[in-house]
Amino acid sequence: MRRSIAAWAAVAGFLGPASQSFVQAQCGAAIDLGRGRVNMHVPAGYDGSHPVPLVILLHGYTSSGAAQEAYMRFTPLSDEYGFVYAYPDGTRDFVGNRFWNATDACCNFFGSNENDSQYLLNLVNAIKGQCNIDPRRVYFIGHSNGGFMSYRMACDHSDVIAAIASLAGATFLDGGDCTPTSPVHVLQIHGTNDAVVFYGGGCFVNCYPGAVGSVEQWASFDGCSLTPDSDFPPRDLDGGIPGAESLVTKYLDNCDPRGSGELWTIVGGEHSPNLSATFSRQVIEWLLAHPKPGGCIGTERIAKARCRDVTGENVLTVKLAGGTPGDSFSISVSNGQFENGSLNDRGAAKSKFRSMASGGGSVDATWGCGASQTMTFTCP
Repeated sequence: MRRSIAAWAAVAGFLGPASQSFVQAQCGAAIDLGRGRVNMHVPAGYDGSHPVPLVILLHGYTSSGAAQEAYMRFTPLSDEYGFVYAYPDGTRDFVGNRFWNATDACCNFFGSNENDSQYLLNLVNAIKGQCNIDPRRVYFIGHSNGGFMSYRMACDHSDVIAAIASLAGATFLDGGDCTPTSPVHVLQIHGTNDAVVFYGGGCFVNCYPGAVGSVEQWASFDGCSLTPDSDFPPRDLDGGIPGAESLVTKYLDNCDPRGSGELWTIVGGEHSPNLSATFSRQVIEWLLAHPKPGGCIGTERIAKARCRDVTGENVLTVKLAGGTPGDSFSISVSNGQFENGSLNDRGAAKSKFRSMASGGGSVDATWGCGASQTMTFTCP
């Protein structure tokens, strides 16, 4: 009997390179849900041995998955950060333009009956059927019409999606048209000079809220206080505008741990910004830092516990790796020193403990998801 993909994933760590290539091939096998083959990239290091994130990019009206990828260039980041990546195509409307049937405002201009919400959910499930996907780390990002569609996916499938990012999109004007069953982390990115999807809101087929209104609607769904916090360094998102031009506003207070709202305002930015060299990395790191809370992924570990003499003082360096970005951690040393914190965007952390006595000791690490490990060390 042929092994299931899950079975191959469970034993991939014990397989040789040829077998690991087989597991990768299974993950990268063509997916066609009736609209043609879906554009998909499997990270180079994928071997099925542990769950990985899934990121799905949605194109704007008249565009395509391939064109959107050429604009945002997430493929190299898929290899670097280890997430499975898909960038599908919408259907064509009456005049031949590709689109997503997202909200009542955008962009079903000819009364199509396409159920893109179900199609994209089916795509998520199909990828999960072939790849070892972490169910706590399923993400959507979209531009323009794709941003509207990302909001639609959060509205319809909040139990599946951990976070979305929308560039120049918007959610439903009427919050009653969006009925999430659980919170979702939402990032809205929008230029103040957008002449297509207005920063302050506007109308297409029907009307849509502005950037602030979209984020506040979701902050409300997530239980957050609607008092924004803007005391954050600006970001460089638009390479055509000098300096760090984008203001950061967060809605974090009193939020359900499963959700939050954040707005990156590109001051002077247009509908299709001249993306900075770090734009896509910033977005991916934000998404990966916002998983759904839950169990461990099985790769949490103390990567290093090394003590050495640094200019006459023993310093212990402890590195954690393999965790979920944003997960909490606690490190305690046998001499009573300790440190708490959150894992960075790579699921790692580094701590230093000074004035260590000579001789042996141990360090204990615990992760918020429930994993724990102990490692011994010796100081000179």
